[in-house]
Amino acid sequence: MKKIFTSVLLTSCICFAGIAQSPVDQAVSTATNAASQVPGIGTALSNIGNGLKSSALLSSFKMPTWLSSVSKLSPSSVSGASSLLSQLGNGLNPASLMQGFSVTDWASKLKSATTISSVATQAESLLQNIKPDAFKSGFDVSKVTSMLDMLKK
Repeated sequence: MKKIFTSVLLTSCICFAGIAQSPVDQAVSTATNAASQVPGIGTALSNIGNGLKSSALLSSFKMPTWLSSVSKLSPSSVSGASSLLSQLGNGLNPASLMQGFSVTDWASKLKSATTISSVATQAESLLQNIKPDAFKSGFDVSKVTSMLDMLKK
């Protein structure tokens, strides 16, 4: 009788431990999945670059080379993201920018970026100051803005 009681008790403890652990595992799994769904700054930058018409860029700006550099960007590299974003801003044809937007003033704010969040803020600022006709047909500015908003959190 003692053996049966001990076996039942042990089995019950194991079952309850498994049930109690399950929600924790699920919460960890959900948090991990959510974190993996947040796009990196490189994804947002490449979407912006791929969305621009070639006429929106200066002839000296080499988009394929820039996109290649963006694809190698570390998700946590503030200086790399800032540098590449600055290159894009300086590579834009002034005619493709909203009147009153100063790339020089924007670039000076970008130089003081110390976090991916602050780089994302400047990327959004640039994106909002590019004329709509500078983007390829079907480019969804709000989709990239949403990515940048996730990076700012």
